[in-house]
Amino acid sequence: MQPGVDSLLCSRVVDQCLRFLKSTIVVKRAIRIFGLAAYYAQVLEEAALNLAVVLRLPEVNLISQELCLDLYDSLGRRTFGQLLKVAKSNLNLSDEDAEFLGTTLDLRNMLIHRYFRERAEDFISEVGRQEMQRSSRLSSQNLKSR
Repeated sequence: MQPGVDSLLCSRVVDQCLRFLKSTIVVKRAIRIFGLAAYYAQVLEEAALNLAVVLRLPEVNLISQELCLDLYDSLGRRTFGQLLKVAKSNLNLSDEDAEFLGTTLDLRNMLIHRYFRERAEDFISEVGRQEMQRSSRLSSQNLKSR
């Protein structure tokens, strides 16, 4: 082989490796930002569980630690939507608050159940990954502000 061909081949291999590493870093960044949004969704869901437990406490005359743990266990198996129904049935919410909770539930469900399926093709391109980061940041901010 000619010396120029070896250096050209090495240059191409190095270039491909650098592009791969850059795309891997961008993908990791997109997943990290998504993870933060999912974290906020889980914090919100845990808050709904705590609210549901507190709202159910008046139904019990004498509360013991065991009864409280049973209540957490029972309500902890419910979905976020079911927990919100418990809250709505025990609280007098305004239409605005009810709409706010519905929007929050929709955002949480999209993040947890459909986000990656709906954006599978976005991982392929730089523009798509940037859009994933932007939408994840926006979702994270929306959940955090709630």
